[in-house]
Amino acid sequence: DPTAISFNTEHIHFKDVVYFTMITQTTVGFGDISPVSDLARFFSYTLGVLGQMYVGIVIAIIIGKFLQSSSNSQ
Repeated sequence: DPTAISFNTEHIHFKDVVYFTMITQTTVGFGDISPVSDLARFFSYTLGVLGQMYVGIVIAIIIGKFLQSSSNSQ
């Protein structure tokens, strides 16, 4: 739905959608692109939560590998 997200321009390009996705996942949220419809807002906060979970999972994997390698060397 072209009216689900408020952009500063009239035409929505793929680079704008990628920008919005990365800004949402990193929780920076500059505010230049805003979800307007309820469905767009749902996907935005879901994307933000998934972005935070992704960071947590990656950090947990890295720490798990580090702890596993340090316990094997002892």
